Amino acid sequence: MGSLGRRLCVRPEAAAMGLCADHRPAAQREAATDGSRSEGGRKSRPYRSRIMKVLFLDTFGDALDLALRAQKVGHDVVYFVDSANERYQFIGKGLTKLVRNFRPWLRWADLVVLCDNTKFLREIDVYRRENPQAVVFGPTQAVAEWEQDRSIGQEVLIEHDIPIISFQEFKDYDAAIAYVKRRDTRLVSKPFGDADKSLSYCAKSPEDLVFMLKKWKKERKLKGSFIIQDFIEGVEFGVGVYVGPSGFISPWESNWEFKKLMPNDVGQSTGETGTVLAYTDKSKLAEQMLQPFENTLISLGYSGCVDINCIIDKQGRPWPLEWTMRLGFPATQLQTRLMPNDPIEWIARGVITGEKAKFKTDTVCVGVAVCLPPYPYPSAPLNLVLDFPIYGMNGKNANALHAYQVQKGDDTPWKSAGDYLLVVTGVAPTVSGAAKKAYVTIKELIIPGSPLYRCDIGAKLQKCLPEIQKHGYALEFTY
Repeated sequence: MGSLGRRLCVRPEAAAMGLCADHRPAAQREAATDGSRSEGGRKSRPYRSRIMKVLFLDTFGDALDLALRAQKVGHDVVYFVDSANERYQFIGKGLTKLVRNFRPWLRWADLVVLCDNTKFLREIDVYRRENPQAVVFGPTQAVAEWEQDRSIGQEVLIEHDIPIISFQEFKDYDAAIAYVKRRDTRLVSKPFGDADKSLSYCAKSPEDLVFMLKKWKKERKLKGSFIIQDFIEGVEFGVGVYVGPSGFISPWESNWEFKKLMPNDVGQSTGETGTVLAYTDKSKLAEQMLQPFENTLISLGYSGCVDINCIIDKQGRPWPLEWTMRLGFPATQLQTRLMPNDPIEWIARGVITGEKAKFKTDTVCVGVAVCLPPYPYPSAPLNLVLDFPIYGMNGKNANALHAYQVQKGDDTPWKSAGDYLLVVTGVAPTVSGAAKKAYVTIKELIIPGSPLYRCDIGAKLQKCLPEIQKHGYALEFTY
């Protein structure tokens, strides 16, 4: 695979920006930390802790929690949410400095964090080329294609000698329907890009999928390309890592996504209703699915998160499903519980010096999404989910509450700004222990409007873990 992007390099201009200076007041200043190291023959430059000016480009309002945590430890935060979509217009209001135009703030920022890979990438790539000293954490157009264009994502896997699940790409409903009828077996349909999550459909039978394709055709739901993929029975399990210009900069992140609306994975697909996550220094799945891509990601100049979701079949063989080439949500909310206290400094260290972040690797984090009806139906009027107060927030549970679609409350710290209200986390050495802590915290909250959440996040791992651990996967988890 040829180089599709420009490698980001550490340049002397970074020092001119003050990226190695410490501008904190004396009371806040810590002893300088020498981040220099030599790993794999690569040498990095020292980095000194400092308070930074951080610009978040968050098209869909997913990273408010990260922005607020950065602000809490003293960083100067500017937060952009795309005002072109009125559904996100109140997210973060009164909680942080909101801007509706990010462009004047690009040169102001010491660090730019891209939270999405669907908008503004062409413009940001130009900014990167014209300002090589800029520190930008997030996807380029080249790596975004791995996720947004499923065919390209599969081709990348093939080029790295990783077997894939058989699939066909379609732009025409009738051709897809004919294909499903001809195959006469269980198949899966997946849309390209940032399409409606309900269009990612794992059919129970060929008749099931034919009906849904006809329904989507009538409703004109699928606007672009989609794939029909063979169904493989097994355990779904993902692995991720953070990467900087000189290679991987975090431990491996093992994760389990809960996408269905209701307990026991019943109901329609959503963005995500909950997540189980842990970091580990050794991962069989990462060695198979991520390690082969390190040099490619370096050549593309990517600094950010890379994650691949897989199916582990009954024989213990992993089959890659799809890439995530951006910050994951709500995974990022969970990660903050396992990061150092400063959720931003490790990013700067990793991008500037290549230093590997010291995340907790002996702890499981479980996150549960708390939503307001009519979630997950985005066509409902926004005013149905606005201004609901969140009672029960206090100093003891604050770290377990992760802002999502919220704004400053009237008589509470937060009130609702959308239907995906917040994520509540628990941490413990075991999955069941972490889940118990998350649900205890949820019970401490009182939210008018009958909020909904799944009551079984993590429970299926009691059955799934033994099935894949016998093949050497997910050994960092204990139920």
